[in-house]
Amino acid sequence: MTDEAKIAVAEALERAAEAARAAEQLLAVGLHRDAVSRAYYAAFHVVQAALRARGLEVRTHGGAFQLFHREFVKTGLATRVPGWQLAGLQRSREMADYDSSTTFTADEVRTLLGIVGAFTADVTAMLDREGFLGKA
Repeated sequence: MTDEAKIAVAEALERAAEAARAAEQLLAVGLHRDAVSRAYYAAFHVVQAALRARGLEVRTHGGAFQLFHREFVKTGLATRVPGWQLAGLQRSREMADYDSSTTFTADEVRTLLGIVGAFTADVTAMLDREGFLGKA
């Protein structure tokens, strides 16, 4: 993998970490819908990191998750978080952002953050195993 690709992976993982931290802080102050949205973006940036490790780019969020599933889940490289949980996270983000009547409890947000944390750990370990992490 080129130094440029390693930098792109590292940048995507840093954005994921920032979004996860923001979600935790938003949860702490009771902004649950915003926390759900940031949790989703943490997972999305992790997906972007994995795709960039393979030199893959997509135009849509749905396309990113579909390509991730094809390239990493179906091949057995990333297995810890089932696809239905990621799809549920995307649906939750859409509801949080676009449906003003939707509310989330703190426990629901914690559950989503747990999914994101497990997903991040799984993908980061896979990227490390496959030699996609390291100094650029």
